Amino acid sequence: MLILGQAGVGKTTLIKAITETFRHYGKLNILAKCATTGIAAVDIEASMLHSWAAIPTSIPKDDDWLDRTTKVSEDKRCANMQGKEFLIVDEVSMEDKAMAFWLSEIIGKSRALEEKGQPHEPYGSMHIIKAGDFHQFPPVSNSIGALYVDRHEKDSKSALLGREIFLQFDKVVILYKQNRIKDPIWSDILGRARVGECRAEDLDEIEKLVLTNPECDVSDFTMGPSDSSNAATFCQTAME
Repeated sequence: MLILGQAGVGKTTLIKAITETFRHYGKLNILAKCATTGIAAVDIEASMLHSWAAIPTSIPKDDDWLDRTTKVSEDKRCANMQGKEFLIVDEVSMEDKAMAFWLSEIIGKSRALEEKGQPHEPYGSMHIIKAGDFHQFPPVSNSIGALYVDRHEKDSKSALLGREIFLQFDKVVILYKQNRIKDPIWSDILGRARVGECRAEDLDEIEKLVLTNPECDVSDFTMGPSDSSNAATFCQTAME
């Protein structure tokens, strides 16, 4: 399943609700949560994806590197994956095609050792939920490696297989309602900035956030947060 939508629509809140549902039914032990960035991982009380799956930060080019994995890495994977039936991956826009393939291979291999699932199927038949916004940051230093980029004539074998795995996600939830920014002007600016369609008046409005701008509406930071502090909220959402 894919859970998609711009910042502020409730993806993180939904992940937390899913977590609480597993906790409520006493099944938290079968849920794993990862993220491609440290900030996102902290926000949903998860692990970094590379660390959880013991995947090198720079994945080797050869296709048999996984067969040469160290015992330390194997033990780490077994400890993290044993008994898990569901995996949530947050900030999926920063996961590249090769990463998707190797993650699938690693999970499949781990589940085979437990005699679970179907090793020949993606992720060894583990239930996968990926959340994020493909309009946000692409994979670091590898924008052409993004899951949505089709380069069937140039991609490596692992990238091609990762792309095919991504295309098999047929359950997609798209969240639209903006829950963080209440001001319709700022909400519209964020929506246009997200798809690269900013207008001149949008830039004028953003420049009003500069404290030295005579038109800047300086927030009173001695007071508690409120829906009226839209400029600060906009900045936080835009950065995400």
